[in-house]
Amino acid sequence: WATAAICTAFAWFTCREMFRLERGDGGQVEVTLLTTRQSLQASVDLFLPLAVAFAGVAMVLAGHFDLVGAAKRTGSGLVGRTLDLAWKAAVLAAVVLTFSAGVVPTIQILSPRLQGQAWPAVWKAYEKSAPWSIVNSYGLFRRMTGVGDEGGEGNLVRRPELQIEGSFDGVNWIPYNFTFKPGDVLQAPPWVAPHQPRLDWQMWFAALNPNLDRWFLHFLYKLLLNEEAVLALLGKGRNQAFAERPPTFVKVSRWSYNFTRSSADAEWWGRTYDGEHLRPLRKDDEALQSILRESGYLKAETHLETAEDWVENSRRRSRRTGSQGGG
Repeated sequence: WATAAICTAFAWFTCREMFRLERGDGGQVEVTLLTTRQSLQASVDLFLPLAVAFAGVAMVLAGHFDLVGAAKRTGSGLVGRTLDLAWKAAVLAAVVLTFSAGVVPTIQILSPRLQGQAWPAVWKAYEKSAPWSIVNSYGLFRRMTGVGDEGGEGNLVRRPELQIEGSFDGVNWIPYNFTFKPGDVLQAPPWVAPHQPRLDWQMWFAALNPNLDRWFLHFLYKLLLNEEAVLALLGKGRNQAFAERPPTFVKVSRWSYNFTRSSADAEWWGRTYDGEHLRPLRKDDEALQSILRESGYLKAETHLETAEDWVENSRRRSRRTGSQGGG
């Protein structure tokens, strides 16, 4: 309970120092960021050593109590207690060494200024474990791409996004709407976790890649075919303009998205146009067809294997293999 109380108090203090919550006229809650990049770094420099020390002491105390409990345990005999103690001591030593080695990359990422203050034993543990890559600085998106204005205070998000548009005549263009990824500037960011919207997530990576991913071209081809299973991935009923017939053309443009600043704005996003990402395409475009054939997506001149085709063909192959094996 002591650990929970300390963590709760720290979270409350951090939120109080970093954010100001106010209720707007319409009842919505407005959040204002109070900290700057410099003040946030100063706070990290202050609290990181305390957090590391707290975690280290808690780990050692937990191991100590575990060893004492194993020594006092009865019923397993002297040999059993000795083996139990030896095992727990070895585990504790491995945990302490791993934790000590992990302090170095943590400091390098979060507080480079404190690198010179790390104990020599910590550096030695890190250097000794480095050949086995037991600890490293990898973190899942530890730095979000596009966050922050260069040399500024992090006031811009500049999230890169791709907008896919379809057209029946090559003149009037209608954007495709996704359920989760930013698109319509009037659409509020939805709650996602713990769901993982795979297509929307992949679209972000496609926006980060200056080249064209082949899966993305395959996806555009499916839109040109108006394949029902693919349209369902964008969200049921979200693209009624193409419900009855497929577009003749599709094209892709690139945008940078940033949150709006005032609750009075009807728009959730502000965005700037970064240019054309892919020229208009028809489903019979020779370059597109060639890439799809080379990638194995286009199985025949006039037929693209759908998910349903793949399942059915796999069943046929399995039945054929089973009958041959039985014979």
